[in-house]
Amino acid sequence: MRNMTLVEFYDDKALENISGTLYLKPDKVIYLGSRGNKLKRFTGYCREVLKDLGLKTEVEYRTINPNSLDFMINVLSDILRENEVCEFNLTGGEETVLVALGIVYERFPNRVQIHKINLNTGMFLDMDGDNSHGWDGTVPGLSVENLVRIYGGSVIHSGSAQPGSEDFVWDQKFCKAVRDMWNLCRGDCGRWNIQIANLELAQKYGGQENSLQVNLRKNSEVRFDGDFIHQPLFGKLCERGYIQNFTETDTAYRYAFRDEQIKQCLTKAGMILELAVCLAAKSVKEDGKPFFQDVKSGVYLDWDSALHDTGERVETVNEIDVIMMHNLIPVFASCKNGNMSVDELYKLKVVAERFGLGYARKILVLTDYAGRHQQNFAYIRERAEDMNIMILRDVHQLSIQKLGMELKKICQ
Repeated sequence: MRNMTLVEFYDDKALENISGTLYLKPDKVIYLGSRGNKLKRFTGYCREVLKDLGLKTEVEYRTINPNSLDFMINVLSDILRENEVCEFNLTGGEETVLVALGIVYERFPNRVQIHKINLNTGMFLDMDGDNSHGWDGTVPGLSVENLVRIYGGSVIHSGSAQPGSEDFVWDQKFCKAVRDMWNLCRGDCGRWNIQIANLELAQKYGGQENSLQVNLRKNSEVRFDGDFIHQPLFGKLCERGYIQNFTETDTAYRYAFRDEQIKQCLTKAGMILELAVCLAAKSVKEDGKPFFQDVKSGVYLDWDSALHDTGERVETVNEIDVIMMHNLIPVFASCKNGNMSVDELYKLKVVAERFGLGYARKILVLTDYAGRHQQNFAYIRERAEDMNIMILRDVHQLSIQKLGMELKKICQ
């Protein structure tokens, strides 16, 4: 089999730059573009991602002069002379170099193979009538980490930010617990939020570091929102075993969380909605395979992928509640189980454009906010439309299965 060289025309949309390589798995890929510094950085990111995927594709780049048609024609002609089989991906790139490619194609019609990829549908489009492009029919996918990597960022796992859901073990026991706690939450979202806020306070003032135990003195000066211990919801959490060994004395309340994962669910506001969205996404299948190839929650993103400990500069770090990957299309979700402000929309828009420019889907997932704040929601909805952010409202009315179906629709 002859060696294949893929020629990619550099674009700021990193997904377009790497799509052809993921589809065709060539022996070599050459990136052409007019911005040398950006080309150099991107090819470095590309090598890291391809290595992680187990692909041995050689990665090169060449800088072109977009104002000289002859220069671009010579570069393209040199590539044809130097390489046995040349594929050209028309997904992205500067217009002038595409004009040069058209001229080269006229001169060497039997040497130039041209294709285009529709990332939204996953379709590989034959542009020259030649069916020997080497695509095996499999639509490739990316992990959340590799998506962020090709845009020059990194997913933070430790240090100044908290770990994301990669630390959760999604075994059958935990999935059952998330489904059960979601059903408790959706029965009364407001009451659930109050309960979690109180448990978070109790953990802060009565918890022990690196322990599941809570020992809260009754004479503590902590101001709780009501008597959360004697609420029906606290009793249900005890009945289901999420809170264990509860005892009450004249001076203290004592109890323990079932395990560390349950502790995180019950001591962080909004966590259960994020995990419900994760579980819903993980549960969606198509042709017997996962529809979303990767799903992460509580993802902390470093924009420049360099972690600095010196304190000399402030890192640009953002948290996204949930990121889902359907093939090469990322879905960024902001999940709100209580009040919210329009600032959340701007944060979602900025991060999605940074790490999915041109292709990212953006969704705002709400429980009962729209019904409780109709006037504010009207404003939120208007701003969301301006930013091409889709809204999934009243998700507390949905089971995990139905929520998964709604998430799937967003990518279709």
